[in-house]
Amino acid sequence: MSDILFLFNAIVPLFILVFVGNFIKKKDWVDDKTVTQLNSLCFKILIPCNLFKTIIKGKAADSFDIKVILFLIGSYIAAAFILSLIFSKTIKSRRAAGAMAHGCFRSNVVLLGIPLAQNILGDEGGALMAISIAIVVPLFNVLGVVVLSSFSENEQHKPDFRHITADIIKNPLIIATFLGFIVTMFDINLPSIIMSPVQDLGSCGSPLAMLVLGARFSFKSVKENKGLNLIAIFIKLVAMPFTMTLTAYLMGIRGLGLAVIYLTHAAPSAATAGMLAENMGCDGKLAGEITLLTTALSSVTIFIGSYILMNLGVF
Repeated sequence: MSDILFLFNAIVPLFILVFVGNFIKKKDWVDDKTVTQLNSLCFKILIPCNLFKTIIKGKAADSFDIKVILFLIGSYIAAAFILSLIFSKTIKSRRAAGAMAHGCFRSNVVLLGIPLAQNILGDEGGALMAISIAIVVPLFNVLGVVVLSSFSENEQHKPDFRHITADIIKNPLIIATFLGFIVTMFDINLPSIIMSPVQDLGSCGSPLAMLVLGARFSFKSVKENKGLNLIAIFIKLVAMPFTMTLTAYLMGIRGLGLAVIYLTHAAPSAATAGMLAENMGCDGKLAGEITLLTTALSSVTIFIGSYILMNLGVF
């Protein structure tokens, strides 16, 4: 019973914020332009500050686990390749196949990874998740473009790796993680005049990001593609986290590392999937529906999965 209450308090409040954000948008208390501006604020300032704060607080240099990092890289490359191959053979529409492959392998770790890891695993788990995010975000950028462009029928949507590399280098999340890792590695004591505003801004990151996540969705749009949506929900929220966690366990990964691998793969589809799929010539509407539905249901699947793994003594 104590495990249930612990997980309930760790997971459910985050998703309540998502639904509150959706309620705020439905009431027209914020418009689309404001939501877009708040999303940009979260990505460029608040979440990077949260990453930086989390890495320092959790002593990321001590939390670094090369096996976990290598497994995450390999597992996402394998998932992107296998899902692309399967959907290319089973779905007639290439636009829909691309949206399915992309939506089923790419996770929303930027918004959900840190708060979930901190609430369930504590500061050290949060620090390991922060490092993992710094690795998987650029990987997602590359794999996402490669997968979607491979299904696009328009030559204009072929990948531009020079542009992708520039985006990765300038990514605020990557910069914040690198700086945080340097500070912890060399045991640098930053003065309170710097850390105090960073901590305050970082503390705003997760709550506002959850509200923005909810405000970006409209449940009215989920009317078609029921069959594909059900398949995507099962793969993204059940099959992927189960398969990857089991594989990592069989490879000898335990404790916080295994928990981070589970949470990373169990997170819902990325919030930007719909927009990116549309821009790359794939089915943006289907990709958006996958994000919406997996986000709405992931609170249940993450709760159940975490409870099972905790009771099995896996982490």
